[in-house]
Amino acid sequence: MSSTAGRSRTRERAPIPPDGVPQRSEVGARLRALTGFDFTLAGGVVANERFFGSMARGHFHAVRFVRHPAVPLYTPEPDVVHDVLGHGIHLAHPQFADLYRRSGRRRCESRTRTCCR
Repeated sequence: MSSTAGRSRTRERAPIPPDGVPQRSEVGARLRALTGFDFTLAGGVVANERFFGSMARGHFHAVRFVRHPAVPLYTPEPDVVHDVLGHGIHLAHPQFADLYRRSGRRRCESRTRTCCR
């Protein structure tokens, strides 16, 4: 399969609603069925150890707010569109989901053994 075909298939499988702002719980439920990944609520910036430890266990932190229209191009924190739409497409593909898990595990191994518990 070509990489273009793989990207197209992933985009088609991605659990992103076509008619509104993607909701963490809705997309997470569909991701669980596809790759075993799920979204977990982030109230804002998440510490690296917690973020990567969660990824190692198949959870991706996502916020529930949309960036303010006064600053549409930048915010110091990602918004739900970035988290759920941007990462949700990758997490719908088994190889990308595995890469996210491996990245989380490797980060934990390189920093401390406690972040992945």
